[in-house]
Amino acid sequence: MGELDRPYGWNPNLTQQQQDWLDSWFTRNKISAAPSSPILCHNECPYIRQCPLHIASIPKPIGRECPVERTLLAQWCEEMRKALNVGAEDTWSLMLLEYAGMWRLVIRRAMSEAGTTPVVVESYRGVDTEGNALYELKVNPAIMLADRALKTIQTIGKELIATREAKVKLSREREDVGPEERLRLVQKKIEDTINKVKNKEQQILDYNRLKSLPGGGEDDSS
Repeated sequence: MGELDRPYGWNPNLTQQQQDWLDSWFTRNKISAAPSSPILCHNECPYIRQCPLHIASIPKPIGRECPVERTLLAQWCEEMRKALNVGAEDTWSLMLLEYAGMWRLVIRRAMSEAGTTPVVVESYRGVDTEGNALYELKVNPAIMLADRALKTIQTIGKELIATREAKVKLSREREDVGPEERLRLVQKKIEDTINKVKNKEQQILDYNRLKSLPGGGEDDSS
């Protein structure tokens, strides 16, 4: 991890054990905010009825990250990583995977809440001219939240699949070309394009110069 950033006026003396723990923490959390998305376990958790720890009478880690959500997040990200063939060096794709996993947790929470209330609920929308409260029927907000989260995951999935397809296509086109050679080929294509543009500009200049000559550059031998 290197030296920990120290704001002015804060200079703690870290033990080696603390330093090692911080190193492991930054390693786990540097890709995205998703590892911090599991809720904290507490006795008033609104999802306790679906909690497998509670159902199986397993002691809960009160005040710590929910191990159920943390496990679900890790399992889902690993399964998708394998399905999309995302390598450990592909930081961008790993970040997107964890971000999508975070939204998967949001869907799970939303549907857990939706399971305790009707699909359609009354929503306050104001008062009439006599001061009576007016209500209208709306889809349960928890279900709407789950729908928006699903669309976000689908967008992330399209980005990951597009990246994967582009990599596969590139590897099929030049299987024997390494990263440095591939970069050189791309640079050469750019240079060739620039040269073509310059040649075209020169041709236009030559043509205009020829037209400015007596006879307009036309054959007047006849």
